[in-house]
Amino acid sequence: MHHFGTREKLLTVLATEGHTALNEVLEAHRDDIQLMGNAYVAWASKHPGHYAVRWQPRLLDESSQGLSGALTRPADPSAGAALVVERVSVANP
Repeated sequence: MHHFGTREKLLTVLATEGHTALNEVLEAHRDDIQLMGNAYVAWASKHPGHYAVRWQPRLLDESSQGLSGALTRPADPSAGAALVVERVSVANP
């Protein structure tokens, strides 16, 4: 922990790594919400520590640019869901 200075900074680095790694996995399935969901669950099961810390914002340094960048990447599952909703809306006006 001494390398990071504080527990908050250490957890922020772990959360950033987790978000970045998960986004990379999800990007491979961005056109298929079901595959994206399966990939999300598989990743969370394989990386429980990274998964858990990403849901603890009160423990993180929210001013971290690395964390902010990882949180706003387009492979976010909600972006995939929006794509599916858009496709359904276009197909069924």
